[in-house]
Amino acid sequence: MLKLFLNAAIYTIIIFIGLPVMIFFGFIIILINPLSMNTPQTEQEEISEVINIDVTSGIVEYHYDSHGGFHGDGLEFITLSFLDNSILEQIKINENWKELPLTENVKKAVYGNSNDPDDCSALIKEGNSSNEFFPQITNGYYYFYDKQSVDPYDDSDLFNRYSWNFIIIIYDLDTNMLHYAEFDT
Repeated sequence: MLKLFLNAAIYTIIIFIGLPVMIFFGFIIILINPLSMNTPQTEQEEISEVINIDVTSGIVEYHYDSHGGFHGDGLEFITLSFLDNSILEQIKINENWKELPLTENVKKAVYGNSNDPDDCSALIKEGNSSNEFFPQITNGYYYFYDKQSVDPYDDSDLFNRYSWNFIIIIYDLDTNMLHYAEFDT
């Protein structure tokens, strides 16, 4: 009889105290959850946030993304086209953008090293193929950001390590095309 009474008391406590507490916290989770959900960004918004230049007027011409591998390794490449060169003024006043030509290290990452037959492949390419994403651009500006460097805008140590995590963007003045690459290994 005592055992039956104790079981009834425990169930009563669970129902009258536990259930309201669970309902209360359930409502809190429901109210907070939409606030914590991130709205997916467009490619233009993603690039704008990274480089601190508004490129939301650009039209996505091409998007390739192989991220999702081990620890998010992969390559994302996006090409945006613009109706005019309206982003040029923003690029010119941003000290992190440099006028072409590319430095030797950035050039090697983008186009490979044709002077060295043992090491001629570009880093920014489609998988294991030799298809380079960046077209040959001679008139424009570029942006380089090394996520592993003390000075992220310095490419001098780019090839003195075993992995790469960087962003290279080239804006082509002749075509009003912006080519964005984020490479993580």
